[in-house]
Amino acid sequence: RARYLEWAAANRRAVREQCGRAVGYVHLADMEERGYEDFCRGFLVDARSDRDALIIDVRGNEGGSVSDLVLQRLCLPRLGHEAPAHGQCTQLPEHAAPPALVLLIDEHTSSDAEVVAYYLASEGRATLVGARTWGGVFAMGVTELADGTEVFHPECRMHLIKDGWAIENVGVSPHVCAPWPPSGEPCDVQLRAAAHTAAALAREVAAAHASDAESSQLEPLPRRQQHWSVRPQTAAIDASSKQNEAEQHEACE
Repeated sequence: RARYLEWAAANRRAVREQCGRAVGYVHLADMEERGYEDFCRGFLVDARSDRDALIIDVRGNEGGSVSDLVLQRLCLPRLGHEAPAHGQCTQLPEHAAPPALVLLIDEHTSSDAEVVAYYLASEGRATLVGARTWGGVFAMGVTELADGTEVFHPECRMHLIKDGWAIENVGVSPHVCAPWPPSGEPCDVQLRAAAHTAAALAREVAAAHASDAESSQLEPLPRRQQHWSVRPQTAAIDASSKQNEAEQHEACE
């Protein structure tokens, strides 16, 4: 567990060094309770309003049953910003995903993680980087052989409205292919490719935001007065009250 957390933290630092603060990184280890908890913690840290792109790493994710919850977070778009007279702007909704998403996949991404990859790709919500996924989505039975080898075989399969039987025994293909070289590399070539793609998308998002800001010509809210002096209305009210008292006094006499 400690080694995994250190590995994920090292990946986050590598992305920060390559892309700066505009790109965040979060790893989704599995589609179970602990994996989703870690994902939510990382998402809250690396999906802030100053992020224009986010890398979601699902390499080695063997699946589970929380794809609906993951997709709800990743598909919640930003609607705008709350701009107070004082302080920093806050994005709305507060925990919305960055505009650009990059999903990092490999041949060990399987089951429920493939559902996330397919949905984000088919809906145009994310750019997939890495290698084609395993191709085993639903209800896999496991048979153990005499020598300890485990054979996985599907007991049912998923039919897609758009693509039919496109994932089972096929997998989800990336938009940007980045396989591991046969000789091996000291650095993570797939993460580097994902960071390069995310940085390019972040620049596009930043340029679009700058263009929208110029066209909208929004002016900042006027600053509120910090110290209040005697208001003319208050003085007028006091004068009117004194006049009424004088008239009442004369009437009594």
